[in-house]
Amino acid sequence: MARLLLSRRCLEGRERVLGGKHRDTLGEMNNLATLCQREERYEEAERLYTQLLAAFEEILGPDHPHTLGSTSNLAGVHESQGRFAEAERLSKRSLRGFERTLGPEHPRTLVAANNLASLYEAMERYGESQALYEFAVSGAEKVLGPTHPHTKLFRDNLAKLRGKMEAA
Repeated sequence: MARLLLSRRCLEGRERVLGGKHRDTLGEMNNLATLCQREERYEEAERLYTQLLAAFEEILGPDHPHTLGSTSNLAGVHESQGRFAEAERLSKRSLRGFERTLGPEHPRTLVAANNLASLYEAMERYGESQALYEFAVSGAEKVLGPTHPHTKLFRDNLAKLRGKMEAA
């Protein structure tokens, strides 16, 4: 609770001194939104990520990595709330944007693919989930190497999904 209070005060101070669209203000807003999400304060996290997304779209455009990252973060909040249709729409937008902007093998693209795979797994759409996990693993092994933490995470996620599919 103290961290939330401190982060809110920091955001208020940055907004007052720097303005609502300054990069440091937006960075603090992202920090507060992330903290709210971790603390399961989803309504506040959603409000902050929505503001952040609107600001990044206006300032940087729809395909900037910061905009796409905010899109992905908002999708994560929706997933946590069980709002799968909204989470899917935003996750697909993020993945397509990273593919178009950074390329299909960029680490941020691979993380976006893993995130969408995780959402599909939660929705019990295992075939789509498996294909995306395999894409993420293959790309990560090629670009990051087999021992990178992202590669290991993607591989573990794929193995857990396969275990679920075998048990079903």
